Amino acid sequence: MAAAACAVQHGYGEGFRNPPPGTFSLSRAGGRIAQVDNAEAAYHNPANVVDLPTMQVEAAPGIVYFKVEHEGGSTETTDPVKFLPDAFFTMPLIKDKLALGVAVTTPFGISNEWDKDKGKFTDPTSWRYLTPYFSELITINANPSLSWKINDRLSVGAGLDVFWSQITFKHYYPPLSVTIPGAGTFTSPETIFKAQGDGIGLGGNAGLTFKITDKQRVAVTYRSPFSINYNGDLRFENTPLGATQSSDFDSKVRFPTIVSVGYGIQLSDTVRLETDVEWLQFSRFKNLAIDAGANNANFGADDSRRNLRQDWDDTFTAGIAADWHFADDWTLRGGYQYYETPVPDETFSPTIPDSNQHAITSGISYSHGHHTGEFAYSWVIYEDRNINNDQVAAFNGHYEMNVHLFALSYAYRF
Repeated sequence: MAAAACAVQHGYGEGFRNPPPGTFSLSRAGGRIAQVDNAEAAYHNPANVVDLPTMQVEAAPGIVYFKVEHEGGSTETTDPVKFLPDAFFTMPLIKDKLALGVAVTTPFGISNEWDKDKGKFTDPTSWRYLTPYFSELITINANPSLSWKINDRLSVGAGLDVFWSQITFKHYYPPLSVTIPGAGTFTSPETIFKAQGDGIGLGGNAGLTFKITDKQRVAVTYRSPFSINYNGDLRFENTPLGATQSSDFDSKVRFPTIVSVGYGIQLSDTVRLETDVEWLQFSRFKNLAIDAGANNANFGADDSRRNLRQDWDDTFTAGIAADWHFADDWTLRGGYQYYETPVPDETFSPTIPDSNQHAITSGISYSHGHHTGEFAYSWVIYEDRNINNDQVAAFNGHYEMNVHLFALSYAYRF
């Protein structure tokens, strides 16, 4: 059960963070703080929303392809395609002075499912009873914000983050035998349990953009840490010996502080460049406690087995991005971003198969009249992970990850 607990936060950025919400922001992942100039500013830097002259609305669904192989494909994940819906809205309140932004995004989560009929999950001495074959985290953030232009050089913005999140995992439970003197030995069959819970979390975000010159700007953004207490239930398909068919299920996840700094420069009338650095306080994720209520005893009498050590590290990302307005209505975008993994070798889990990443991004935008359509693609090169000193010895081995990210968007300017 303790190993299973790791599952509930797996994502496709670094740690359990998803790719940058929005199509502009995916195509310019390495430079999306200082020069974001569409409705996606409502999430990435609310200080820039006041620069948008008219009301804007944008829908930006994303698609993630994520596949993991262990030991050359002896064990692998299934159903690699996932969907990420994001939407943005901005509106001037006082022209060139005050503006409103609203972003509805999926900043953390996605799901992970291993082929339970292959490799490590068919061996009862290996992963079968140590880690879930299915895990999912869904996190939706509703983020209203206000943007204020203090003067021609300086703008600030701040907002509220309201999170709803749900965790789910499915896990094999081993057969159990009980011997009763004079009556014989009784064995319950192997079964599967499903644990699911949800909860609400609150946080805040802020941004500042300073125009150094007419062609240069620097921006700083901050997203506060937040925690979510998950409450739900755990249910067995077939009740094993000594267990109840269903019980309460509770857990808690601590999400990171994120601080970003960006510098952008307009190189010419058609070309601009930006570089960003982020710091993420993943060290808040020190352990993951699981409470299965009446079924706690079935997952180990030792409380440490239900409070698995994580000890993640603080991390950073660094990148660069540019765009080129190469023709009327058309803009090309591209960039590079490096992500450092927060997951140490000692607490690595197959349900969070994370490693250092190199994201190569690209995109194209067509804007005419009130309408803008945009497409972005990112090829994420995960470094192979060789684990040999995990706290769960069965998780040692060689891991390879294959990731592709896509986003489409349509925006309307009123």
